[in-house]
Amino acid sequence: SVLRVRMNASRLLVVLETRTHIFELSSMKLLHTLETAPNRLGLADMCVAVGRCHAVLPAAAPGQILFFDALQLHALSTLHARKSALAALAISPCGSRVASASEKGTTVSVHSFPQGELLHAFRRGAIPASIYHLAF
Repeated sequence: SVLRVRMNASRLLVVLETRTHIFELSSMKLLHTLETAPNRLGLADMCVAVGRCHAVLPAAAPGQILFFDALQLHALSTLHARKSALAALAISPCGSRVASASEKGTTVSVHSFPQGELLHAFRRGAIPASIYHLAF
């Protein structure tokens, strides 16, 4: 089943539990399929900036983020952002920042894209909480 859909001016990203499909928006032609680690939450996001088609989604290991160029259809880099599994993931509209939260939910981290440098870590508290959505 489809867990999430993201799009910008040129690409459509369709997230399933174990794969992500990338379509050309103008023709709806399937361009690429990424086989992914189980992604039961359907985590993925794509920047909406004109001329950029950067996507972020969970990588193979828990807590890792895959930076993917959906225009050129290749991986840019992988970032070890968290110690535990991701619960929420977002990329800024211009594609220069990535936010993530873990299943524990005590901090939200913001990294530069695609360098992966930690820019900010916002501590929400010490008691675990569920974070369902992040947005810029």
